[in-house]
Amino acid sequence: MTASPVWGLPNQLIALELLLWSLLWMAAGVLALSRQPPKLVAAFWAMSGMCGGGEALLSIGALLVSPPEPWLLKRLLLLGAGVATVLVVVGLALCLRRRRHLRGYGAAIMAQAGFVIFLAVTNAYFLPSQ
Repeated sequence: MTASPVWGLPNQLIALELLLWSLLWMAAGVLALSRQPPKLVAAFWAMSGMCGGGEALLSIGALLVSPPEPWLLKRLLLLGAGVATVLVVVGLALCLRRRRHLRGYGAAIMAQAGFVIFLAVTNAYFLPSQ
C-alpha cells in the first residue's frame, strides 16, 4: 500500500504540524482546567485552548484546499509570521497589566504566537521564492 502523494506537499505537512500542536494544547488546557487552578494559570490555559481551537480550524481548512504554489505558500507563511508578531506585542501588553487573568491571557497569546512564528519562518526558509 502506497501513501497518497498529497501528504508529501509542503502545505499538508505544515498543516499537520499545526494540527498536532493545536490538539496537544487543547488537551493540555482541558486537563489543566479540570484541576481548578489559580486565576492566572486558568486564564493561560483557557486562552491556550481557544488559540489551539482556532489553529486546529485553520489547519483542517489547509488540509482540505488544493495546495498553493510553493512561492505563494512561502509568502503566506511570512505574512502569518508578521501577524503573529503583532500578537506577541498584544500578549506582552496584556502581561504588563495588573489583573492576573489578563497576564495569563497575554502569556498564552505570546506562547501560541511564538510557535506560529517559529513554524512559519522555519518552513518558509525551505521553500523557493519563485
